[in-house]
Amino acid sequence: MSRLANVAELRLFFALSVLVSHTIQLAGFSDYDIWRQILSSEVAVQGFFILSGFLVLGSYTKHPSERDFYLRRLLRIYPGYVVAVLVFLALCLTEAASHAQLPSAAQVQRYLVANLLLLNFLQPGLDGVFSGNAYREINGALWTIKLEVMFYALVPLLHRVAHRWSFRALGVGLIVCGLLWRPALGLVEAALGHPLHQALFHQLPGQLHFFGLGVLLFDMSRQPAQARGNLLVLLGAAASALVLGDQRLALQMLLLSAFVYAITCLPQWRTPFERHDLSYGVYLCHFPIIQLLIAFGLANQGILVFLSATLLLASLYALASWRWIEAPALRLPTHRHRTQ
Repeated sequence: MSRLANVAELRLFFALSVLVSHTIQLAGFSDYDIWRQILSSEVAVQGFFILSGFLVLGSYTKHPSERDFYLRRLLRIYPGYVVAVLVFLALCLTEAASHAQLPSAAQVQRYLVANLLLLNFLQPGLDGVFSGNAYREINGALWTIKLEVMFYALVPLLHRVAHRWSFRALGVGLIVCGLLWRPALGLVEAALGHPLHQALFHQLPGQLHFFGLGVLLFDMSRQPAQARGNLLVLLGAAASALVLGDQRLALQMLLLSAFVYAITCLPQWRTPFERHDLSYGVYLCHFPIIQLLIAFGLANQGILVFLSATLLLASLYALASWRWIEAPALRLPTHRHRTQ
């Protein structure tokens, strides 16, 4: 296997899973919590991290130029991200103005600076915005983008480590770091005598074990003979999670790795999503769209109407984002090389 198949479709499935899960959570459709468990936003995000571990490391291995790698990653992530922050800030301020609850200019400025620097946790919301919603965050899904970018920053170093030892050894190292992060913070809490902020548990290196699973998958794609050894590593990682007392994590690592591997080993599906990657746009826009629809009272119409409206608006936004922002940005490096 030289490459993964069905990646765009798999990413879109994860993005839509997050959308459905957040719809049920934010709009308070508690009767449908079983679907929030099946289409778990937590598991979907972990699936994104596994795919990143494979795809991003594979991209750098094919073109090991730090300058070009960082430029490609920047153009893939940041233009769509910036536009989403600005568009939904404007829409949310308009919603707040309709209730005469505009936040101060200084707070809006802090929001812009924090979010444009990928530091969403510093200013996730604004006074007067979504004041009637159960949750006040404007876009609570953006925290994962920071983790992706932090992983991208490490890729050249990780690539050198893999070539010095092996990609399997790199995967093992990432998995160990990720698994030990939560117990290490627990020891810090015990030493300090008070709990740490829960956001710390979701930061790097706390998610590196999923990137590490992606590295193992990449290793298997390069050398299929590595499959048996990497499977033993995965079983060992799940066993380690059990020893650390996290049965849920052990099950997630096993089932999610098997699911990603199975889907990407199937023959390539011929779908429009090969040419129009809507997953990133859906992920960026779904949370504020849900919040706006709640503020406008659409949740009172029931989950079918609400979810249909969310899917329609998120799809339209994602298509526009891909066509006019993301795809043109991705063509910029090619154009630059062509004109030099």
